[in-house]
Amino acid sequence: MAVAALVVVVWVLPSVLTRHPQLDNPAERHKAVTDTRTGLVAMLAAIGAAGGLAYTARTYRLGQENHRLSQETYRLSREGHITDRFSKAVKQLGNEKIEVRLGGIYALERLMHDNPADQPTIMETLAAFVRQHAPHSSRPVLLARGTPPPAPYHPAEDVQAVLTVLGRRHPVDGERPIDLSRTNLTGANLLGANLIGADLFGATLTGANLYEATLTSANLYEATLTDRSLTDKQLATAENTDEISWVPPSWQSG
Repeated sequence: MAVAALVVVVWVLPSVLTRHPQLDNPAERHKAVTDTRTGLVAMLAAIGAAGGLAYTARTYRLGQENHRLSQETYRLSREGHITDRFSKAVKQLGNEKIEVRLGGIYALERLMHDNPADQPTIMETLAAFVRQHAPHSSRPVLLARGTPPPAPYHPAEDVQAVLTVLGRRHPVDGERPIDLSRTNLTGANLLGANLIGADLFGATLTGANLYEATLTSANLYEATLTDRSLTDKQLATAENTDEISWVPPSWQSG
């Protein structure tokens, strides 16, 4: 149908349009028909080009809209998946079985890697876990003379796992200093831990391994450490170090 209409417009219509005024000279009439036909072809070509451009533009807009909707759907789906993972991992932290709690801790670490935007919230959640499960102990650190030293004390396995995760994280924008204030971290392994700006106010760090730990701007006010847990360089970068309580190592307490 479209081809037939095109033939009528291009081939038949020029003859009709050139009937008036009547041309007796066949050559002049032929030229008039040819010129009219050429003009119609050019006009149809322009109309076709404009239509093609309009169709292309419409197709592009529809493609962009579909892409935007697809991205939005993916974003919502991903956010829902991340929220679900976070909720399940936090629920695991309260489980009575140690292996389940450890699974929740490492699930949160994986979530920090997969979605750095959630790292500040996850850090605060894990730090709160340490404050709850390793509160400051009121038991004396110094032993009476002649009393045999007890077996080396270390944090619970899940608490140590959290400390390891917090210590080896990669800092991101928007995260706040780790709050480990008034915690009992006696014997904790903090080897090479990133504790920049950490709040260790009143924390017990007796016997903790702080070798190569970064304590720049960390608050050590009223913290308790084994003499000498920290190097002069670490002390120089930390804050409130004049209020540290130093205790001798266990092998010197007898």
